[in-house]
Amino acid sequence: MNIRLFYIFGLCLAFFTACELDQPPLLALAPDYGLPEFTDEQSGEQASGQIAEPAGEAAGEQSTDTQEWPTLNGLWQIEHVTTMRSELPVIMEEVETKIQATILAEVTQDKQSLWLHHKICDVHMNNTPAYNQTIIPDSFIEALPMKTRRGHLNKLDDGSETQTQFELVVEHWYDLRSISLDNPEQDTLPSEANDPRIFDQDHDGLPGLSAQLIGFPEGSVSLIQKSSDEWRARLTVNDPQTTINEVSGSITWQEEQKIIQASNDVLLIEVRRWIPEDSELHYFEMKRVDDFICPPRKEAARPQSK
Repeated sequence: MNIRLFYIFGLCLAFFTACELDQPPLLALAPDYGLPEFTDEQSGEQASGQIAEPAGEAAGEQSTDTQEWPTLNGLWQIEHVTTMRSELPVIMEEVETKIQATILAEVTQDKQSLWLHHKICDVHMNNTPAYNQTIIPDSFIEALPMKTRRGHLNKLDDGSETQTQFELVVEHWYDLRSISLDNPEQDTLPSEANDPRIFDQDHDGLPGLSAQLIGFPEGSVSLIQKSSDEWRARLTVNDPQTTINEVSGSITWQEEQKIIQASNDVLLIEVRRWIPEDSELHYFEMKRVDDFICPPRKEAARPQSK
């Protein structure tokens, strides 16, 4: 599939759209958990009705649930790692891009149901060969709002008498950056900067989100993004009521990006890009932390000469 030059970002954070269900109380304070906003009474009542019915059914099912579930609620730092490959324009050489996002999250839990309230602290990209590197400015990261996504636990029947296995599923969702779409699953990204669905998310006076490349090709770009993903991990415990302190698992994801403006015409060349099938290249690692404070951002490596 050809789209505009990808390797600026596969900011596949594969991250997070708004959660439309009531959530347990939070420890961390945040200005925006991605909850829906209603502009009139009728739409609010309609949405409330759509939420209340399935929530009531779920509560009825849970009232007779005697299953014990491991504890995941609390504060976490998450390393979200994915890999993309593409053909570098002009020299037509294959480049592999590793995209590592650092995320802070507060997990709230009600039995098997989970909510991840999270923010992105950093996105760091490494290209191999390193002919260029992407510089994601602080304004880009700061423009990404706090959001919430759903997850759940499944109990697995492995036949063991001494251990219990569970599957953690962080559910599939769509995340949009600098673009508003009615149907993210089906709507394609616009390619014109004056499209009314595109907005200036980082407030720098340019449509889309802005970033820079150093090396070859070099220049500044304005872009929009749509990504989706799902996380899965297996938990093996001796006691079903244990508190989990570390989690690692796999990510299934897709990402679409459009560069709508660029200071260098080479950055507008359409290139071939793809997601490698090797599952070991797409994974996440979660570790508990004491504070909801982002670690320092990593510095981008200088590109090598061609």
